[in-house]
Amino acid sequence: MSVAVLICHGDRLPADGHKTPALIAELIDEVNAEARRLAWSGTAFSRFTSADGYVQFDVVRGERPATIEDLRLFREAEKQRRADEASKLAEQPEQGSLI
Repeated sequence: MSVAVLICHGDRLPADGHKTPALIAELIDEVNAEARRLAWSGTAFSRFTSADGYVQFDVVRGERPATIEDLRLFREAEKQRRADEASKLAEQPEQGSLI
């Protein structure tokens, strides 16, 4: 049997937007500390969301501790993946209802 572990973390974003990168870096440091406690060699982002003044992300076991730059790259890749999916859907012929 294999075990899958996911670490989730989030917080309310600061009212002063200039403080947001520092908060996110602090949250990443906290998940990396938890990963070390679990004897992981590192973390990798698997999900990121923000809404209503909150931010949340999930990490899975990775090769090295994640950084804020890793999060930026993950978010860019996710935006591209969604754009690619939307493009593929737009290319498909519309199907009518069977009822």
